[in-house]
Amino acid sequence: MDAAVRAAQEWFLAQPPERQVGIYRYLAGKEAATHTEVEGQLEMPLTHRRVRTGKG
Repeated sequence: MDAAVRAAQEWFLAQPPERQVGIYRYLAGKEAATHTEVEGQLEMPLTHRRVRTGKG
């Protein structure tokens, strides 16, 4: 494994589980939205949805 990849993986795994989920969702984008929760999985309450407005 490349040293940069190893360092990134070590950094990611050192983050708290809640942060790991947030980072994954940010990086995966819409692909992460299709994920269904599994019993015992960390629950993250979503209190609101962001509304994107298009310019143009």
